[in-house]
Amino acid sequence: MNNILSILGENMRKYRDKVAIAESSRSITYGDLNALSNIYLQQLQVKGVQAHDVVAIELERSIEAIAAMVAVLKAGAAYTVINKDYPEGRKQSMRETIQVKATINEVLQPVPGLREVWDFPARTPEQLCYIVFTSGTTSTPKAVGIPDRGVLRLLGDERLGLAPDKTISHISPLEFDASIIEIWGGLLSGMTISLL
Repeated sequence: MNNILSILGENMRKYRDKVAIAESSRSITYGDLNALSNIYLQQLQVKGVQAHDVVAIELERSIEAIAAMVAVLKAGAAYTVINKDYPEGRKQSMRETIQVKATINEVLQPVPGLREVWDFPARTPEQLCYIVFTSGTTSTPKAVGIPDRGVLRLLGDERLGLAPDKTISHISPLEFDASIIEIWGGLLSGMTISLL
């Protein structure tokens, strides 16, 4: 694995009609996930999001939240997940701490004509992928940034057993770093992610 977007783009084409994410009552294919992420990307572009900006995702664990994550990376930006149920003061403090440029908190629908669109600038290994906040049990929660290379290094561990013929369960809250293996491990390996 060498570049998150190139691997993801290859999987979006190769597994276009395969289920990428399954929820209890609905699912989405890799092709439709690409289309949905392109809708979120258009929204980010309207908001002026550019490379190296930070975007907050305030959605429940869902197909849409994962599509929003993909869109943020397509924009060259980094994302953080802020639990929508946090008190508004805490959410605002988190946004200010990491200088959030835009927030995604809407559920959007895919447009079929955007299934094939994949023309985005490559990301560098040092580019910030996501920001996670520490729990704050001993003091104020701190923001920790993880670059693309950190995600790829983690997912490159063969002991994880990531393979396209498997399904991976997504049970972790989005704001926890364990969700990285479940989401990016699944998508970058061509797996089906099962939201439980």
